[in-house]
Amino acid sequence: MFKVAYLGFSLTMLEYLNIEPDVDLKIAFCDQDRITPQYFALCKRIDCLSFSVFNSSSIEEILKKIGVSIDFFVIYKTSIIVKEELLKKYCFYNFHPGDLSINRGAHPLVWNILMDEKQAVLSLHQIDSKIDQGILIGTYEINIFTDDTPTLLEQKLVKGIPPLIKKMLLFHQGE
Repeated sequence: MFKVAYLGFSLTMLEYLNIEPDVDLKIAFCDQDRITPQYFALCKRIDCLSFSVFNSSSIEEILKKIGVSIDFFVIYKTSIIVKEELLKKYCFYNFHPGDLSINRGAHPLVWNILMDEKQAVLSLHQIDSKIDQGILIGTYEINIFTDDTPTLLEQKLVKGIPPLIKKMLLFHQGE
């Protein structure tokens, strides 16, 4: 079982990580400006420590202070950029709602629609010091229809999280 930390504000990702039998979700870090009472309540219900943070330095300070051992981080839905100092200490896997070959950066689902793309992609990659780069582990694709919105696309894409979590765990084991 892997000891995992989560960085992001998605209640859906917290739920998926919690139900994965090979994941022991130890701690969750949420963007300070996106934290909600529901986030804290869910973390409490699933017995996961939770903290609001404003940058990756605050994550490092909290980890030092509380002494929680982590095998790796999962990132989904955050505006926090992980600095190189933290990348040297921990492995990070990012779930990015865009095709990383053409759609990096912020608001990829909006860009899917603006660019009249035919498919939306949820990409899983191991991050490095370059934003939205690193080793691509897997993708989950859906078709885009003319009446889709970024919110609808996200609701469809999150269904790809469980199989991508399985790929992430296999990748972390070297398979």
